[in-house]
Amino acid sequence: MTQLWRVEPGKVQAPVKVIAKTLFRELSQAGYTPAQIVSLSTELTDMVTLHLRGKTQDGGESPA
Repeated sequence: MTQLWRVEPGKVQAPVKVIAKTLFRELSQAGYTPAQIVSLSTELTDMVTLHLRGKTQDGGESPA
């Protein structure tokens, strides 16, 4: 997978913050509730965790 940006250790991850703020704003404007947005972030966190462990949600291997 191509890395979209490079972040030096210790530096603020500005692109990540911009993406997060934009996503939050867009979801809020689309009518999603704070609870729904938290649920989405929980699902994303779970997916990343499984990916880092080398697994997918269906129990298979995660692509590298």
